[in-house]
Amino acid sequence: MNATATSRSLPPDIRMTNALAGSVGALAVLLLVMTLAAWALRLPGFELRSIRIDGDTEHNSAASLRAAVAPQLAGNFFTMNLPATRAAFESVPWVRQAVVRRVWPSGLDVSLQEHQPAALWDDDAGAERLVNSYGEVFEADAAEVAAE
Repeated sequence: MNATATSRSLPPDIRMTNALAGSVGALAVLLLVMTLAAWALRLPGFELRSIRIDGDTEHNSAASLRAAVAPQLAGNFFTMNLPATRAAFESVPWVRQAVVRRVWPSGLDVSLQEHQPAALWDDDAGAERLVNSYGEVFEADAAEVAAE
């Protein structure tokens, strides 16, 4: 008799028990693989070691950007939330847009576009605000524009 004929001749309760045992075994293997992957992703070998900043850095130096953003960065090469990292860079004065990419094995590449001031705007409270060339109001020191 072959294996197919033997499994058909087994009672239904034994076939169901075999299927359940196979499913539990597969689930246990899947959980083990996921646990090992999560452990491996948190190894110190994947921590960020470098942040390369290029693009417009006229109003912010690379060192000041790193100092402002580094406390907001969390995770390693694999677990870092890139949209949150981009938002952290864009929260720095003068930064209009940031593009953040992972660089294997332990770095980030950040490309910045700064606001280009086009006008000063006095709001209702009497505070001077800056408007960029895209018509967006942004927060920055208006005295820096006056000095240019």
